[in-house]
Amino acid sequence: MVSIIEPFIGIYNRDQSIFKDPSTLITLIRMNHLLLLLVQLVLCATQTTDMPPGCGELQTGHIIAPEWKHLFVTGRNLTCIYNNPTCEDELVKMTMLYLEQIEELERAVDDNRFRSLDAVWELYLCGGPIHLKQIPFNKFISAFDWNSDDVHSFYSIINKTRNVWDRLVAELEILAESDTII
Repeated sequence: MVSIIEPFIGIYNRDQSIFKDPSTLITLIRMNHLLLLLVQLVLCATQTTDMPPGCGELQTGHIIAPEWKHLFVTGRNLTCIYNNPTCEDELVKMTMLYLEQIEELERAVDDNRFRSLDAVWELYLCGGPIHLKQIPFNKFISAFDWNSDDVHSFYSIINKTRNVWDRLVAELEILAESDTII
């Protein structure tokens, strides 16, 4: 590591004559670029391939009943579509499917069905439905030639999903106040 730093020390010790000699400036830029590439290489080598929170990875070790795992899978599929939008029908179908699944979860929570609250809690700990946070409308507009009506229709589905999620979070907060969750 010392050998990487030596050129910088040498330039600094020459009374900062970096701007007097263009070749020294070019060397400094190259060394800086090399150092940045090495840091980037280390970061890439240490990066894990785990899914980001909210994409279907269970964060707390709760055992989610099989009927709720599909909600996490659909959320992960939506984020994959967001990253690479290729089929408008698939995007709308998955978004509607997620809305139906989260509405079913809300009904299950209202009915006190087995493990439904665990699924809400798990989703909450994962950051909530991640596809509600950063919607890449610019990608959709360019990939699908969307106009303002298309954007509004999609946003309407997202807004309905967000409203259901907000109600589920409010239910968690009520239960947390009575110490039944935390």
